[in-house]
Amino acid sequence: MLNRIVAAVLSLVPMVTLAQAPELLGYQGRLVKMDGTPEAGNAQMRFSFFGAETGGSSVWEETQAVAITQGYYSTYLGRMTSFPAGVFDTATLWLEIAVQAPGDTQFRTMTPRQRVGSVAYALNAKSVKGGPVDATSVSVNGTQVIDSNGRLTASAGYSAGAGISIDGTTRAISINSSGCNSGQVLQWNGSAWQCATVSGGGGLSGVTGTAPISVMNGTTAPVVSVNVGTTAGTVAAGNDSRFGNATSLGGVAVATTAPTNGQVLQYNGTAWAPADAGTAGISSLTAGTGLTGGTITTTGTIGIADGGVGTAQLASGAVTFDKLAATGCSANQVLRFNGTTWACATPAGGNTAAPSLIANFEFEETGMTFNDTSGLGNNATFASGLTAGAIGHTGTGANFSGGFASVAAGNSIPDTVQVLVEAWIWPQSVAMSGNGVVASKSGAWSLRYQTGSSVSDLDFTVTTRGTPANCTVATTGAAIPTTGWTHVSGFYDGLTVAVAINGVVFARADCAKGSVAANAGTSLNIGGTAAGERYLGFLDSLRIRSFAQIPTTNRFVYTQWGPSSCTNGATTLMQGIATKNYYTHSDSAPTCLPRTGPSGPNNPTAAYGNLLYDMQLAGSSPPGLSYTGNPKVRCALCAAPRPHCVEMPGLAACPAGFVTQYSGYLYASYYTGHGGSPPICLDTANIDVSAGTVPDQGGYIYPVINHGTLTASPTQFVRCALCCLP
Repeated sequence: MLNRIVAAVLSLVPMVTLAQAPELLGYQGRLVKMDGTPEAGNAQMRFSFFGAETGGSSVWEETQAVAITQGYYSTYLGRMTSFPAGVFDTATLWLEIAVQAPGDTQFRTMTPRQRVGSVAYALNAKSVKGGPVDATSVSVNGTQVIDSNGRLTASAGYSAGAGISIDGTTRAISINSSGCNSGQVLQWNGSAWQCATVSGGGGLSGVTGTAPISVMNGTTAPVVSVNVGTTAGTVAAGNDSRFGNATSLGGVAVATTAPTNGQVLQYNGTAWAPADAGTAGISSLTAGTGLTGGTITTTGTIGIADGGVGTAQLASGAVTFDKLAATGCSANQVLRFNGTTWACATPAGGNTAAPSLIANFEFEETGMTFNDTSGLGNNATFASGLTAGAIGHTGTGANFSGGFASVAAGNSIPDTVQVLVEAWIWPQSVAMSGNGVVASKSGAWSLRYQTGSSVSDLDFTVTTRGTPANCTVATTGAAIPTTGWTHVSGFYDGLTVAVAINGVVFARADCAKGSVAANAGTSLNIGGTAAGERYLGFLDSLRIRSFAQIPTTNRFVYTQWGPSSCTNGATTLMQGIATKNYYTHSDSAPTCLPRTGPSGPNNPTAAYGNLLYDMQLAGSSPPGLSYTGNPKVRCALCAAPRPHCVEMPGLAACPAGFVTQYSGYLYASYYTGHGGSPPICLDTANIDVSAGTVPDQGGYIYPVINHGTLTASPTQFVRCALCCLP
């Protein structure tokens, strides 16, 4: 357990104006260990307010991810959870802090609680500005203005002006009406309000008009009239015969011939006359003219001369995608020329979306919505359990602490034949077990981070249109760190499913089952699902593509002696039992034989020849390993995501610049047996002896002992390591 001391300064000052919300309280401090060394990195801190110095229940609390530098940190209280109304009305508040420091596995409560100073109670002054005032009276400069009944006081010094009266007892204000006649109004005469009669007996005067409107001003009420006629400067009456028998349009004569159904008005060089729409050919169009936003309906054919419509006749944006007819086309088809005309067609590879981004989240927002910047605009929302605007791989990211974000069903994310999912993750170093969904598409695929005891791996499941539908691939011993960012990705190209870590494929499997299952519009979940599988940690730059090109990587195949499954990110190609020749026969290199045994004819001849026996541990045990009964030794055929590996006897760990796939002790045949077989590097830390023991049939291996003159007493067992290029 890590013991730590917290030294903190509490600065409870509102960080926003009183008219804004929520209120934030600044807090800063220093976190050091018991030995005085400062903490560094990212910690989880839980802040709680209590009404007592010890015991009781918290009246408010929140948990934050806080960055620590040289032990110092600074944050705002109320950033994750708003303060409840009235929390600062209590007489005394105490602040309790619990810390899960970097590398720790649990929260540890700092003692004693800190008393909250009176500065925080300034938050209760929010109601003074922009809100209600709760007071027994109001005074200005020592003089009471409003009494306890809410009335203006006489001592306030209010006085009545001319024409206004104030009752000294009730403080009622009234306007003098003595001497006013009916219909009069109040009028200011320069020194007081008085009764006055509106000029003209309440009518209007001084009204003017412009032709064809005329005004005759009288002494009491003006008369407004409109001039009706057939000459210039007049307006036509509603029953004017000219409305039904127009003789000109724009100064050009209009023919008196009545049009028939479907005809249009066309200029024939002399006058406007009816003409059939099909014969009213359009030889050219000029940008900026014609109909805009309307509909042309005709029973005939509008003729447009060849070449009459060109780029010069079309304004920018005049022809848009929604104006292209989709009759007969299926979703995601394209226009293709078939040699005669343009027609709907399915692109090569099937009816799929273009090989591009179909979802992209950079997590640069600070609210409760993460914007999709792929161009499809399928934004994700969340309710609680995560923090926006947290530390990111680039810019900001999201810190998932039990919640998840989702794009609801009915979105515009299309079906795809292939899929590529990638993201940057920084898992938290808290004790947890299970699968945490980094991202998943309902009915299509799921990329998960696996956690548990000494487990930090990745798996990717895709649902296809084949049978059976699901294909899953997972890493083994990938050891994804919890101390920084790691790039993870899952691929499916219709033939293979794979996962990669930092651009290197750690595991892949055949999955030739056609395209991804239909999932257009199904929900997209980030950081977990409604059913659980919550990812805990930081997440940034989640991208989903409709095209998956699985990267190639050189892999080195080797035998790992001791365990039944490969470690440190290697793919287990085969699980088996270690075997070698019977010691009385000529020796041979050890062989990793499949658990199911070799294939071959039964009942071998009497001339047995060289027999293979299960390899068994014998002799003294090296440090850290104790075995009895000469147990069988497991083995595994492994494929490391590395270009080259080499066994290095005498080294407990690999030199700088190499990756240690595993380490252990050298084992070889007993010295009285026949020579010729090389020693093997046995992984004693992960040794699997579950196969049990067998009768004494030979095939023993013993730990190699160093009898050189440089070896100190007691006798030393020789260490070994399998080292690979990165």
